[in-house]
Amino acid sequence: AEQNLWLGMDNGIDQVLIHSPLSYLRTQNDIGAGYAAKVFNGRIYLGTNQGLFWIPAQFGQVGPSRIPIAQRVPECTGQVWALKVQGDELLIAHNRGSFAIKNNKIRQIYNESGSWNFLEIPGDEEHLIQGTYNGLVVYKIGERGVEFDFKVDGNSVTTGEIDGVLRTSNNEA
Repeated sequence: AEQNLWLGMDNGIDQVLIHSPLSYLRTQNDIGAGYAAKVFNGRIYLGTNQGLFWIPAQFGQVGPSRIPIAQRVPECTGQVWALKVQGDELLIAHNRGSFAIKNNKIRQIYNESGSWNFLEIPGDEEHLIQGTYNGLVVYKIGERGVEFDFKVDGNSVTTGEIDGVLRTSNNEA
């Protein structure tokens, strides 16, 4: 975090990850504003304000004259906030809850409105915690993949994350 660049924008601030393996990506189709990107199982997944898309990971090897067409993941139309690779799954934090992709198949793992990001819990390799529009939820990492475990009691406010630190807000101006 200390070697990244923060920018003041017209509508808020943004962080540039200086050492990110991605720099600029152009597709033939309009996929919206980018929020997250992960390389997973031979694909580059792109989380945008219009949904989740993917392009083949080797697209950069064919030269600059070949601009890829991003393929939409139809189950994830709408705002994607974050992506996380967890073992053999890609986790998606989405406006409509949370999803996991394994073997190119998608399943919903949390179905309440809105999730922000997935964070590891220091010293606990069997769980992940996630901030949502309505509090914190915990996931169990098991043989069948990541599954919803429980919602944390006593926290019903939006809980997001900046640089691995959870923050809460009661949505009041």
